[in-house]
Amino acid sequence: MIKYALRLGLSLDDPIDEVNELVTQAVQENSFKEEINKTYVSLKRLEKGNPAPYFELQNQTGDTLSLKDFKGKTTYIDIWATWCGPCIEEIPSLKKLQKKFPNVNFVSISIDKKDKIANWRKFLNDKNLNASIQLVAFQDETFKENFGISGIPRFILIDKNGNLIDVDAKRPSNPDLEKQLSKL
Repeated sequence: MIKYALRLGLSLDDPIDEVNELVTQAVQENSFKEEINKTYVSLKRLEKGNPAPYFELQNQTGDTLSLKDFKGKTTYIDIWATWCGPCIEEIPSLKKLQKKFPNVNFVSISIDKKDKIANWRKFLNDKNLNASIQLVAFQDETFKENFGISGIPRFILIDKNGNLIDVDAKRPSNPDLEKQLSKL
């Protein structure tokens, strides 16, 4: 839907309702209109201020944590995988932010495959990441769909009440993220 909106002269900053209306009017094929509507509903659900999609995921020791466990603090979620070079490049910056903002939940969620769990645990040990909140989604398609994840690294910012601030938040290495976290 986004690429068609851009062809129509809309920007990524235009309201999703406006984008949906114009794209739907421009498209004639019914099956494609259904696909656009499905994308619209997904994007609408991820708008700023909406409740973040609920999840329950396991950490490296097998304990289950859910979104409700992070309420009361701003939560910054890092979606990553051990095989993702750009994800790994962000780890040092993420560690610095964790030290600078102890009142923020920094939650790293790996989408590594289930059969690679041993590799994920070894990676956490090797990179000294066991002290931080580490969860694994095991290529969970529902999790990825609920958050609109089509590529990684991906960062999500959630307020202390569990509502979305930004589903495409800045990377830890971006100085603007530190400014944003300071304001929160």
